[in-house]
Amino acid sequence: MPVKRLASFVFVCILFLRVSAAESSAYQRLHPTFLNLGDRTLVASAVVTDAPWNADPTGRKDATAAIQQALDSVSKQGGGVVFLPAGRYLIEGEIKVGYAAALYGAGGDPERTPAIRRTTLIAAVAPGEEPLLDVTAGEGAVVGLSIWYPWQNAADPVAYPFTIEASEATLRDISLLNAYNGVELKAANTCFVDHLTGTVLHRGVVAQHSTEFSWMRNIRFDNRYWQQADLEFSRGAMTPEDKKKLNLFTHRYLIGLELGRIDGMAIDSFHAEDAAVPVRVEKDSNENQNRVFGFGGVVQDFPEKREDFEWDPWYYGMHYADVDQVPSASKMVFKPPNIPKPLRTDAASFFNVTSSPYLAAGNGSEDDTSAIQQALNSAGNSGGGTVYLPPGKYRITRPLIVPRGVELRGPLGRGKSRSYWPSCVLLACFGANAPHPGSAPALLTLENHAGVRGFEIAYPDQPFDAAHLQTYPYTIRGDGTGIWIADILLINSYSGIDLASFRCNLHVVRDVWGSVMRNGIQIGGGSYGGKLDRIAFSYGPWMESWLVTPSERQAVTMEGVVNYFREHSVEYRFGNCNHEEAWGLAGFDPRTHIQFVQENGAGCSNVKIWLSLLDVANRNLIDLEAGNHISFIGLWGTGGAGGGDTNWIRASAKFHGPLDIYSQTIQPTFLKHPVLFRQEQVRIHEEVSLTTCRHASADSSFPHHRPDLAVDGDPYTYWKAKSGCWLQVDMGRIELVNRFDIQSAGFMKKRLLNAQQAVLYLSSDGLHFQKAGVLETNGEAWGSRPFEPTSARYARLVVTRPGKDRIIRIASFQVFGCRQSHVFRNLCDYP
Repeated sequence: MPVKRLASFVFVCILFLRVSAAESSAYQRLHPTFLNLGDRTLVASAVVTDAPWNADPTGRKDATAAIQQALDSVSKQGGGVVFLPAGRYLIEGEIKVGYAAALYGAGGDPERTPAIRRTTLIAAVAPGEEPLLDVTAGEGAVVGLSIWYPWQNAADPVAYPFTIEASEATLRDISLLNAYNGVELKAANTCFVDHLTGTVLHRGVVAQHSTEFSWMRNIRFDNRYWQQADLEFSRGAMTPEDKKKLNLFTHRYLIGLELGRIDGMAIDSFHAEDAAVPVRVEKDSNENQNRVFGFGGVVQDFPEKREDFEWDPWYYGMHYADVDQVPSASKMVFKPPNIPKPLRTDAASFFNVTSSPYLAAGNGSEDDTSAIQQALNSAGNSGGGTVYLPPGKYRITRPLIVPRGVELRGPLGRGKSRSYWPSCVLLACFGANAPHPGSAPALLTLENHAGVRGFEIAYPDQPFDAAHLQTYPYTIRGDGTGIWIADILLINSYSGIDLASFRCNLHVVRDVWGSVMRNGIQIGGGSYGGKLDRIAFSYGPWMESWLVTPSERQAVTMEGVVNYFREHSVEYRFGNCNHEEAWGLAGFDPRTHIQFVQENGAGCSNVKIWLSLLDVANRNLIDLEAGNHISFIGLWGTGGAGGGDTNWIRASAKFHGPLDIYSQTIQPTFLKHPVLFRQEQVRIHEEVSLTTCRHASADSSFPHHRPDLAVDGDPYTYWKAKSGCWLQVDMGRIELVNRFDIQSAGFMKKRLLNAQQAVLYLSSDGLHFQKAGVLETNGEAWGSRPFEPTSARYARLVVTRPGKDRIIRIASFQVFGCRQSHVFRNLCDYP
């Protein structure tokens, strides 16, 4: 996916021109403010209620200009946080959140934050075409706000535009109390929407297009938010008549989530209680790229009631993986981690590296190593604290140690995915071609309960040329319990994060992006109880960064770096660790995405990985050498770059497992390549369909290959028959169905992948059948085919074009319905 973005060189060149224009005003440092917000700390580059902005927090005077001026000032310095303290802010115009700027409030969700501690925007704007908040400049964020439209009317709704438009942005802890249209992700690339709640009348979230990873988590739309907010803002309860009109309107018009052509998205917990259509997946009318028509990704806790249209929801012939349809995964829920705080959070524990006595220059040429280490030591000696890096470039020539209880923190309020121009960067200027780079001192070493957050790291002396690429030690190494790494961009590390050389119990790694040429992140050392949350690796961040000039970005040079990444990079490596949990791990086009290895005679144990997005691998998506009780809860994987050597899963003879996979969707063409594991090593927990464990019949079968073996939920067993035979399932009652899947026995047995064309026929009485859909697999092992919703009780599969040996082998035949709330009743017994 990231390589597709590189086609837009014009956009990147424009960004470089913007860099040059901004150089003169960049890094005009604002006075940072350290804030202890109870459950978290924050460093604000600007507090809008302070001078010179002096925004009114009472809601009586228009605060639009003050907020905009603060955001512009922060964006000009390279990025940072603009903080709106608890209060009400009257907004009478559009607000633009610039590049790498973050608009933070004290809290947005009424159910989690009392009114007196919440930050609310009072949107006193006329309906027009512009959003209230424009977050499309890139790498921006809006966090901790509630938004109220005082002129909105439940009886006669005002058709406001989207409250938020965003691209390459983070939206977190936001409540839209009475919006007409909620959030439009203009380009969903690298967007993260986390904990979005409220009442929305017409469109909740719209994401029509992406060419990059994206994530959504904990989204809930419910009319009761407006009803409760009326008590707070209108000094009275909503009348019963208005409640009735509100419910009638949303039940008729509201679409909770609209998805178009989405290139790798994880969605965890989406609800639209009062919507006419909770989710609609439909073709992006502007998209015409090969067979990439719809939503590619993986979901959990996702509405059963949704609309999928024709071929459009399918991505390269893949249906999105649906964890909800796997009964044995129903109690597996990931709990997002909180970022720990330093051991001290009082005002005296805040140390600015550019202030006296440290006086770091931050100009990219002077050596700032001693100044930063001195500030870190001061914080450590005082019992903990925050060491702050204002926007700038900090040249580092020796390893830095972050002492116990200390956080090294930059100004960024979001983990950047791209650095089109620098915000706050550590320039690593040592360690090139170290004799033993894996064990040499890292750029940053974190002691017990220490962390890093909110900045970028680059190696300016690393040439953008694979023929002269230099090895470097790890960028970040953990050396203790309770460490954290958050909101960090590794622009061009050789090896990224080492949590294996020492035991790092209870570590937290969240919102990290990077181009890492050898090892992305490795977990081991006997570490226990760590959490990884939303991490992504690819070669895109380096290629699209300010480090690489347009003249360097030539086809030959770029191809060499890409090939090096494909041949050497392992993005996630798990060794000797226990009870590790991860959510939303993503990667594009490495040698291997996820590897489980032996470390000092031990592998990992009890590892759970939710909603992974593994896009293309040169060798293996998942490589198993050691470990036991490993679970993937939702797995989306594509492939093809590695040719005949590429595997979906490779398990060595030493791997005893098991590896359990609960719901997966794999690009069908990828499954032409070998699947190298034994049945006892890997257990596939299939999604349950309306045909699973139902009565099946056929007009002919080979001995020991009965028709019920195609609907038993076991991908290792299969129905076998001669060409021209049919397989039929009685679903038990009339259902509204709209999709069927088949899986060839060749998937597991490495035999001929032979179901090249299959036709589904449906009937209500078992006597009169009508054609519902045709699935063209091109000899692939797996295929999905949606069709117009049709009522039927009996489903008959006819393979009209088997393989060369004219024998049909079907390991799985599934039919899915539009509404399957009863899908687990009276089916197989599942553990």
